[in-house]
Amino acid sequence: GKPFRAPLAMSKLGSSWISRGVWILGIFGLLAVIHTFAFGGGAVPAILPILGMLFATFTMLYTGALLSAAKGFPFWKTGILPVLFLISGLLTGMFAVILAAVGMGTELAAGHLTKLAAIGAGLIVVELLTIFFFLHASYRARDTMEAAKRMMGKSSFIFGDLILGLIVPLCLCLAVYFAVEDTATMTNLLAGAGVLSLIGGFLLRYAILSTGMQTSLDFAGFNFRPIAKLDFERSPIGRMPPQ
Repeated sequence: GKPFRAPLAMSKLGSSWISRGVWILGIFGLLAVIHTFAFGGGAVPAILPILGMLFATFTMLYTGALLSAAKGFPFWKTGILPVLFLISGLLTGMFAVILAAVGMGTELAAGHLTKLAAIGAGLIVVELLTIFFFLHASYRARDTMEAAKRMMGKSSFIFGDLILGLIVPLCLCLAVYFAVEDTATMTNLLAGAGVLSLIGGFLLRYAILSTGMQTSLDFAGFNFRPIAKLDFERSPIGRMPPQ
């Protein structure tokens, strides 16, 4: 309710991930604007892409670091989460660049497409392993076991992220690298993998956020959970005569 206090979000750089995020996203956006408009058609100073890659990495890590620093949500409080967001950001970012190139009509050489397919396949394998370690570590801890079970029970995560968002794109990348030789077919396969990967990246973040918000609290030997919503309407006993 006090929008003019928004600039104060920049003042807690030493203690607040929100404040760090304001600086990280602000500087990254500024570098992107300078790179696009000031040097769009000319030589780019060497320091600019280096700073851009540095703050791009900070941007990918930032969301995971912000969640892991949140109090009261043990499912998020792990050092694996920023790594998972970094790998997912690299994968979806690479596919987003491919989709942007296809959308603008840029022709990619077969050699470049093969390299991109190999990089994509490698990132997908690393992300699958990171997800496994994240859920395995969460399942073994008492405070996060329930959240890990809920996440593994979500069809949007299993079918949307793991199968459609990771395994199917992995198969498409391997097909481009080993089997397909036609440039147009390679481009179409990687574009399809890109669309699925972006959807999977969104569903991964949705699963982590929605699962982590439903927490339980262990205190003095007692387990406190949020009140569950009933799947059926309560019987109106005491308010109406029996039907």
